[in-house]
Amino acid sequence: MKTRLYTLLLALSFLLPVAGPVAAQSFNTMGTDFWCVLPIRLHSSEACRFYYSSPQNATITFSHPSTNWTTTKTVVANVVGEFAFPSAQLNRLRMTSSDEVTNTGLHITSDVPISLYVAHLGTTSCDISYVLPTPTLGQDYLIEPYPALSESGLNSRAKSTYFVMLGTADNTHISYTIKPTATAAPQTFNITLDAGQSYQQTAAVPTTQAGILYDISGTHVTADKPIAIFQGSFTTIPHTLTQGNWLDQMLDQCIPTCYWGTQFIVAKHDCYYASRVRVTAKEDNCSVYKNGSLLATLQSGETHEFAPTSTSSPDLITTTTPAACMLFMGSSNNNDLYQGRYGDPTICYIAPTDQMCTQTTYLNPNLSGYQHSLFVLCETAHTSEMTLDGASLVMAPVPNAPQYSFYHSTTSAGRHTLANPNGYLAYTYGKGFSESYSYTVGMALQAPPDTLFAEMRVDGTPATLRPSTEICEGDSLSFALVSDKHANTILWNTGDGFTTTDSAFTHVFPTAGSYETWVEATFNVNGADTVFSDTVSVIVHPTYLISRSDTITENRLPWTYGGTTYTGPVADQRLALTTVDGCDSVVSYSLFVLPSTIKDTSICDTLFPFTWYGQTFMEPETRTVVHTNVNGKDSVVTYVVRSHYCLPIEAEKCGHIFLPNAFTPEATTNNLFGLDAPCLSYLKMYIYDRRGDLVAEFEGLGKKWDGRHNGVMCKEDSYVYHIEYKLITHPNLIYHRTGNVLLLR
Repeated sequence: MKTRLYTLLLALSFLLPVAGPVAAQSFNTMGTDFWCVLPIRLHSSEACRFYYSSPQNATITFSHPSTNWTTTKTVVANVVGEFAFPSAQLNRLRMTSSDEVTNTGLHITSDVPISLYVAHLGTTSCDISYVLPTPTLGQDYLIEPYPALSESGLNSRAKSTYFVMLGTADNTHISYTIKPTATAAPQTFNITLDAGQSYQQTAAVPTTQAGILYDISGTHVTADKPIAIFQGSFTTIPHTLTQGNWLDQMLDQCIPTCYWGTQFIVAKHDCYYASRVRVTAKEDNCSVYKNGSLLATLQSGETHEFAPTSTSSPDLITTTTPAACMLFMGSSNNNDLYQGRYGDPTICYIAPTDQMCTQTTYLNPNLSGYQHSLFVLCETAHTSEMTLDGASLVMAPVPNAPQYSFYHSTTSAGRHTLANPNGYLAYTYGKGFSESYSYTVGMALQAPPDTLFAEMRVDGTPATLRPSTEICEGDSLSFALVSDKHANTILWNTGDGFTTTDSAFTHVFPTAGSYETWVEATFNVNGADTVFSDTVSVIVHPTYLISRSDTITENRLPWTYGGTTYTGPVADQRLALTTVDGCDSVVSYSLFVLPSTIKDTSICDTLFPFTWYGQTFMEPETRTVVHTNVNGKDSVVTYVVRSHYCLPIEAEKCGHIFLPNAFTPEATTNNLFGLDAPCLSYLKMYIYDRRGDLVAEFEGLGKKWDGRHNGVMCKEDSYVYHIEYKLITHPNLIYHRTGNVLLLR
């Protein structure tokens, strides 16, 4: 089925006294359901940890669906919990290779909303990233890791950038296009993932001349269902100001492009020795400004990089179309310089100014020798309400955007809580002598512009923008009530017997049908309680799960079903059939290929005992055998073995008959196996492996085996041959010879 994730937003906008824009939808980065894939392992001393917090007591479950491994953790309200993976389980979860589908997805759930962060911690390489809740994931991404640089003497240490795509629903179809370079055209690839499956794309490792950037920034990823993407580098030497001898892993979850913005405020970091800002455009003709001055005009996927002004004077970055802003920092001090440059980089997503949240509890990891810092931004009108661990912050206006004020200072290791009922943005970072980390700790995500929602005005007259939506059976539909006033009461009724008083929730309708979903909310308007309501129709189209199998004999191959041609057996292969309603019905298809029902042969009476297809015959016999094939299915085969009198080979007067007992297919001599005799008139040869499976069959004089099966070289092993032949001296007599030949490689 198409397990789409839809979002239904009902926004109650109180427009007094003049109508204005509807309040924008936003998702806090807190949630109850998450998917994550673990970072690349670099050194045996490195560990992976998760940090989590909630305003309520929480019970959190970590599970690895493909191995049925699970563990449960609890955390007290407003305390940061920490979970470090056991090394044995960690090794099963880490991505270890590229260009292949792996079952490394980790599923995290909680009974109440939590903030979740994943940390890769090593003695000389570390970074931390937020983990986005599943309902906030998107279907369109532009990749933004920092490229590696091949530097003379550093080729063995400079590793490539990567991104990992993680499926959150079965049968997710993904397409991604790597942007063109000066020497290479754009390349498009397609991959299909089920829930919990991941696929890693990695840029080339530098091995050639100095100065070549190995970059997959700007790669465009689209999917037909929401996916999670984590990006960064194994270890890297970023170029320009942040080059250096000291390498570091960079890790950050990629933000869907539907949440990108047009205004950012960013500052050089106080405990870092070099910082770079990268702005990536979502659309063509995106003009980028720094403090009002034009820096560049970008096309979709292009990036412009520049240095922030200073620690004490944040820059106002604006763009004419949606973009992403990333801050990259080098942490090595002047004693660590290599060729005059800095190293130990880290990556941090800078949220747009319209994505402020209201409260976050986060952790600066207690690592030896680390210096920690914090950057906080809020509206100047609400600086008096901005607190850190309950204490007010001394904030200063942003020079080129005085409507905002900032706090920028060192902080201590351990737990911290930020709060402002009118919203703030924040990111934390830290450095040791040869390692660093940074991550966003305070932001919300603005809803995509095409999100399904309805609007209600204060006079009670509904203005429904999308009165209905159509989904497939089994799809998740998310509902959210957003308003610019606090709702005293909220009641949702989905029309199928489910009700809730939550402002936001995700629901799966049990069966196909049409459902009238409504919400009622009570607000205080001019001193009196007023009830507002609205309704949306949800049409759920049916889907089907079908199991089908075909059983054929081997002589009927190749076999075609559902537009796919098979040359051999398959087990439980999933095929998607799209109905007229646009829903995918899944067919679980198996093809069983049986050997011929009857196998008949005649041999010389001197050749017993005789082994054929794994069966040993001591005398002529008709035998019925039940075989279990590679798919675990039984098939019935009848073997008929006859015998006749044969003249001894030594009595033949037509020369020596030679059969080697070993051959080497990949050598220049003795590379074919077959029968050599000067007076053959007919020849047929069968080759079987140890299991009795036929790997080669030839008929005709001069035919020999080259050691291959279906064009692929067989492994080194002993193989059974059975040869039927006639001689010109006895044209009506069939000779048989059975034995073993050793294939050497």
